[in-house]
Amino acid sequence: MRKKVKVISIIFYILLSLVVITVGLFVADALPQKLSYKINSFFSNIDIPVKSDEVINDAIHPVAVEKEDEKNSLPEDMMAMWLELDHDVTADPANGINGYLNEMVLYYDYFENFHANAVFIKPDTGNKYASLTDAAGNHADLLREYLNYAATRSYTSFLILDDDLIFDAEGNLCFDNAKYYLSNYTFGGVLLYSEKLTADASLASGLTYFSQAIGSFDKKLLFGTVLTSVEGNGYADQQSIDILNTGYCDYILIKTSGSTISSVLPFGKVTSWWNDFASNYGSTSFYVFHRADLVGGNTPGWGSTAELQSELRCMWDYNNILGSVFHNASAMRSNIGSFAQHAASLIEDGGKDGLKIQKISLDSETNTVTFSGTSLTGHRLLCNRMIAKETGGFFSIKYPLAAGNNSFTFSSCGKELTYRVFNNSHLISAYYPQTDINAAKDDVITITAVCMTGSQVLCTLNGVDYEMQLQENVTLDGMPEGFSVYECGISFTGSSYNDINLGNIVITATLGADKEAVICGRVTLLKSNTSPALNKFLEFVYKVFFHESSKNSQYKELSTHTDDFSISPYHDNGLGTSLMCRIVHDDTEQLGATGAYDTYQPALSALCEGTLDYIDNMTVSPEGYIRYELRSGISVYGVNCELINNAFTMPANKIKVSSVTETVSSTDLVFDTDWLVPVTVKESPLSYRKGYLNYSFNVDSYNAEYVDVIFHHTDTFYNQAKLNFSSDSPFSRTELYSSSNGEIILRLYLRQKGQFYGFDIHKDDESHVIVSFKKHSNGSIAGKVIMLDPGHGGLAMTGTALSDESVCEAKVTLKIAEKAKQMLEAQGATVLLTRTLDTALDLDERCEILSRYNPDVFVSIHCDGSDNESDSGTHTFYFRSYSQPLASAISTSLVSSYSNYIYRPGDTNYASINRGIKFYPFYVTRLNQCPAVLVETGFMTNFVEGSILANDNAQYWIAQGIANGIMNYFTANNATVTG
Repeated sequence: MRKKVKVISIIFYILLSLVVITVGLFVADALPQKLSYKINSFFSNIDIPVKSDEVINDAIHPVAVEKEDEKNSLPEDMMAMWLELDHDVTADPANGINGYLNEMVLYYDYFENFHANAVFIKPDTGNKYASLTDAAGNHADLLREYLNYAATRSYTSFLILDDDLIFDAEGNLCFDNAKYYLSNYTFGGVLLYSEKLTADASLASGLTYFSQAIGSFDKKLLFGTVLTSVEGNGYADQQSIDILNTGYCDYILIKTSGSTISSVLPFGKVTSWWNDFASNYGSTSFYVFHRADLVGGNTPGWGSTAELQSELRCMWDYNNILGSVFHNASAMRSNIGSFAQHAASLIEDGGKDGLKIQKISLDSETNTVTFSGTSLTGHRLLCNRMIAKETGGFFSIKYPLAAGNNSFTFSSCGKELTYRVFNNSHLISAYYPQTDINAAKDDVITITAVCMTGSQVLCTLNGVDYEMQLQENVTLDGMPEGFSVYECGISFTGSSYNDINLGNIVITATLGADKEAVICGRVTLLKSNTSPALNKFLEFVYKVFFHESSKNSQYKELSTHTDDFSISPYHDNGLGTSLMCRIVHDDTEQLGATGAYDTYQPALSALCEGTLDYIDNMTVSPEGYIRYELRSGISVYGVNCELINNAFTMPANKIKVSSVTETVSSTDLVFDTDWLVPVTVKESPLSYRKGYLNYSFNVDSYNAEYVDVIFHHTDTFYNQAKLNFSSDSPFSRTELYSSSNGEIILRLYLRQKGQFYGFDIHKDDESHVIVSFKKHSNGSIAGKVIMLDPGHGGLAMTGTALSDESVCEAKVTLKIAEKAKQMLEAQGATVLLTRTLDTALDLDERCEILSRYNPDVFVSIHCDGSDNESDSGTHTFYFRSYSQPLASAISTSLVSSYSNYIYRPGDTNYASINRGIKFYPFYVTRLNQCPAVLVETGFMTNFVEGSILANDNAQYWIAQGIANGIMNYFTANNATVTG
C-alpha cells in the first residue's frame, strides 16, 4: 500500500512540475502559439483573468476580438450637417422648451433632404440656454436633446472641438472642456477644428495631445481634424502631412473657400488633387466641406446659387473622397435663392440618364462577363468603386468571374446600376483555410477542398506543390452532389528566430480540359523562442492535456441561393446546363411590349424574390435598361435579377396544394413546389380600350368573372380537392387546365362578378409559395385600413407650385391628406399616412410602405401643373383594372365637392372640373396588393385654382370629396353572398 502511495506521489510531483514549467514558459511568452492559446482558453473558461495584450490568430480556433475595444465606425458615404447650437438655434424663448424641440425636429427633417447620416455639433459654449427649463421647471439640456434625437435617426454625432473648447481663459491648451462633454454625452467622434493651432503650425502636436489624453478614457472615439488647402501645385502643406503621419486621424475634412470658378483655389482642382493624395493614406477617410455659409457673399462664384450643385457634380468623379459636410445648418435652411433645394434635387435624382448598360455577354469557356454601354462624357465611370473609364462615353469592359456570387455596381453622375452573376461553372465548391493563419515549428496544418469528383487537386505553398488526396466516404454539410473532399497536411520543421511569411496557399483543381484555382489564406511561420527538443516536449504536454483532434473540417462554402427547395439550378439535375436568372427583389415587375406606351401592362403581375427562369434573349429597353426575355414569355429588367452562368437545367415542376387559409382580410392559397417557377395572376375576361395618351389599358368598368393563377414550367398539380373556400372568400369554385407551352392554370371563379380587390405572391420560411387574395367582408368602411399618400415632400420633391412659388404642391397635399384622415377615422377606418411632415420620400419608399402595411386601398394625393396656365380641373388615375371602381368613386365625389362647394356655374373653370378617370402607369399605383389610385386634385399653375388649392377652407372640401369617394367605394364594392 505504501509503495502504491509513493508511486502516486511521484506521478503527482512530475505532473505538478510539468504544470509549473508550462506556466513559467507561458508567463515568459516562450510557449508554442497553440499551447499558449489553449491555456488562455482554459483560464477564460473558468473565469480567471489572464494576459490579453496579444490576440492570437489561430487557424483552427480563432480568438474573438472584444467589441468594446473596437472603434466606432464612420458612416458609409457620409453626408453630414454642421450645427452650432449657440448660432443655428433661433427659436423664440417665449415658447419655452417646446419651441426649441420643434425647431430641432424641423432641422433633422430638413437634413433628410440631403440623405444626411451624420451631424457635427458644437455645444452652447456661451451658456445661451443655461436657464432653459421644461414645463415642470426642470433644467432642459438642449445638447442632450439634439444628440438623443440624432440617435433615433441613426446619425453619427461628432463633437466640434474649436478654439472656444480647447483653450482655457488664460489661452493655454487644455482638454478639460472636451473631457466634460465626452464624459457626460454620447458622441461617436471628435473633430479638432482650431484656427489658432493651424496658424501656429502646431496642429499636429495638438491632435496628438488630444488623441492621447481623450483616447485614454474612450478608445472607441473617432478622431479627425480639418485641413485647409493652400495655394500651389500641391494643396497640402508640410503641416498637413505631419498631421496625417501622426497616425491619429481616422478622418479628415478638406476645407477650401474657393468656388468652382475661383482663380486662386478652384474647388474642382483642389478636391481632385486631394482625391489623388488620399490614396496614400488608406486608413484615413477624407471628406469635403461645402461652404454654404458663403452663399450671397463676396467670395467669387458664391454669388451664384448653382455653386453647391457644381461642387456636388465634382464629387461624382472621386473614389477616395467619401462624402460631404455641409457648413452650416442655418445657411442651408435659409436656402437663399433655392440653392439648397437644387442641391437636394441633385443628390436625389442626379444624373439619372447618365449611365446605361446596353449589353451583357457571358463567356463560359473563359469565365468572363463583358458589360457594354454608355456613361456621361466628361465624368468617370466606376465599377465597384474603382475607375472603369476616365471620361465616360461608350464602354465595353470585360471582368473575370470568380466561382459563386459576383456583383458589379456601375456608378456615374449619381446613378448606380447593379448586376449580379452567379458563376456555376467551377470545379472547386469550397475550401479551407479562407483567412490568414499562423503556424509554429513542428505544426501540421490541414488543407481542405471540396472539388468535383475525379479532379486532380494540388495545393501550392511557398513554391512547393503538394498533392491533395481524395477522402473516401467523407462528406461535409452542404456539399453539392458530384463533389468530394480532398485534403493534404503540410508540416513545418527546422528552427528560426524570425517570423517567415510563406505566402498564400493556392489550390488548383484540374478535370480534363477544365482548370480552376483559388487563393486561400496566407501562412506565417512564427519565430521560435525555444529549442526544437523543448518544443517537442511541450507539444507532448499539449496533446496530453488538451487532446487536440488531428482533423479539422472547417471550410468556406461558396454561397448559393437554394431557398431550401428540393431542386436547384446550382446542383446537377442530369439535364445539362442553361443560362438562367434568379429574381432578387420582391414585387419585381414584368415588362410588356417594348413600344413607347405599353412597357408596363396591368395584366402582368409582379414576381416574388427567388423566382427562377431561363433567359432566351437579352435586349435593351427604350429607357436604356437591359431586359431579360424569359422562356415563360415574361420580360424583366436585369437590375432586378442575378444571372446564373452554366445553371443546371431544371426538370418540370410539380405543384401540390398544401392548404387554404381564411383570415378576416384574405384567402391564402398555400402550395408546395419543387422549385420557384414564375407564378403569375391574371383576371378575365376584361375589355380594354385605348384612351389617355393612347394607352391601351383603359376600362369602362370592372367585370372580371374569374382569376387565373398560372404556374410556368409545371406539368403536375396535386390536391385540387383541398381548394375549398369560405362564404366570405372572393371565390366560389375552381377549374384546372394545362397548356401546350408547359403551364398549369388554376382558374378561380369569383363569387360575385367584378368583386376583386388585389393579391400578393410570396414565399414563407418553409419554402411554401403563398398566393394571398384580399377580401372585403362587408360594405362598411369601419375597420378598413386606408393608406393616404401625400405626394412629393422635402426640398428635392416640392412638386408644382403657385406662380409666385409661395405655396408648393408638397405642403398642399399633406394638408388635404391630414383632413381626409380625420374624416375617415370618424367613420371607423384606420388611416395611415406615408408621410406626416414635409420630408423627402422617394417612390420606392412609398411602395415599400404600401407592401409593409398591406392596406385595403391606397390613394396618392397630388396637385397638377401645366405650361398652359388655363388648364384646370381634377382627374384620377388607375393602373390595375380592379382599381378602376375606386378611381371612379373618388372622381365622382371630388367633382361633386368642386361643383357644390368651390366653383359656381358661372365661374371660368366650372366647365372643366371633371377631367375624368384614366389609365396611367404611375409607379405608386403599379403594385398588385390592393386597389391603388392617384388623384390630381387641381392645377396649381392655374391662377384661380392654385389659390383655391392653397386655401384652407377649399382644402376641407377637397378632402371631403376624397374621403366620401373612398366610403362610397366600400359601400358599392362588397363581397355580398348571392348564392
